[in-house]
Amino acid sequence: MKREIIICIIIIFFAKISFTQHRGNLTGGFFGIGTSLSSYVGGDFGSTFQLRFFNYHNYNHDYNYNNNNYNSNSLISPIQLDLSGGVHLSSNLSIALETSFIWHFDGSPRRNYESGELNNDYYYLDRNDNSSMFAVPIFLSIKYFPFNRNIIPFYLSLGYGRQYIKESLDRIREIYTYDYGYYEYNNYEYPIASYSSSEWLSGYKLSLGGFYNLENILTGELELRFTNFIANRKNDSPLAMHNSPNIFNIALGTKVYFNF
Repeated sequence: MKREIIICIIIIFFAKISFTQHRGNLTGGFFGIGTSLSSYVGGDFGSTFQLRFFNYHNYNHDYNYNNNNYNSNSLISPIQLDLSGGVHLSSNLSIALETSFIWHFDGSPRRNYESGELNNDYYYLDRNDNSSMFAVPIFLSIKYFPFNRNIIPFYLSLGYGRQYIKESLDRIREIYTYDYGYYEYNNYEYPIASYSSSEWLSGYKLSLGGFYNLENILTGELELRFTNFIANRKNDSPLAMHNSPNIFNIALGTKVYFNF
């Protein structure tokens, strides 16, 4: 373990010397960590996993068959952690390897209600619920600074990448009674089926942003980005990822970079 640490220190030391000696072309490396306020948009996936916050509500049992009637205790979804590392090749060009970890715990899927009678006293209502997803997009990106990074640190970025995505969904059955024209709800409910799938998808990223100085080796970044991944459609699947041709995401992110 000590040998590996010493090797890493030597590599960073010689990389720093190399960057210093070639200041006109290589202006240093960077590593950043941050977060984003993001939302999926468009199609079934967008309607299921769009941005939601302070989403406290209860099922009101009015049988309006809308997507907002059921219990939810989400503070904010999705939750996103962003990481980035790369090299400034010149005052106008940088390359970066970027990734994010995205969790959405409060999906609102198409309910696909089905109801029926079990016997003379009990009835059922089936629905889709407990929808969640996890995604890890990975991009190799180019950042272009049209006005010289050392003068106006504004950039345009284009990236290509892959995304790991996992989605899960339950089919819930609610049992209720009917007595003299009045419904008595909340007897009990339970899952009758569970669906889950994970895949790797290909896509791209477009973004614009800018840097600002913090202190010494620290730099801040603000970025507005758009990503799109091509989904694999499956007509017999209830999952949103299989019923949307594209998985679009719009995010406003911020990072703190360590420059070396």
